[in-house]
Amino acid sequence: MVDAGIEYKSWLGSHGPHYRLGHQSVEDATIDAPIPVDQPFDVPDEAGIVDQMMQPLDDSLGAGPGNIINCQCDVLAAQKISEDEKSRTFKIFGVGEMKFSKKGFKP
Repeated sequence: MVDAGIEYKSWLGSHGPHYRLGHQSVEDATIDAPIPVDQPFDVPDEAGIVDQMMQPLDDSLGAGPGNIINCQCDVLAAQKISEDEKSRTFKIFGVGEMKFSKKGFKP
């Protein structure tokens, strides 16, 4: 993503019948506030342990099997296309253009 000029990313949960609550919570947190591509996602497992992962299935930062095995999530590339004092607008590839209030945005 960095080589393609992408600056931000969001987590996309599987939305399947066996999705993980922790993975869905990461989607809920980052779909409205994409994070920089060089920062890890904080992903809670079913035991409440928070793993850091650069993308789904990533164990390079020590994520455990509870967040890795059978994960069907994906990562979405996001590019900031405009910003003003109240909001930021991103093009989220695969989703479309989305505008978010800066209230609650985590740079």
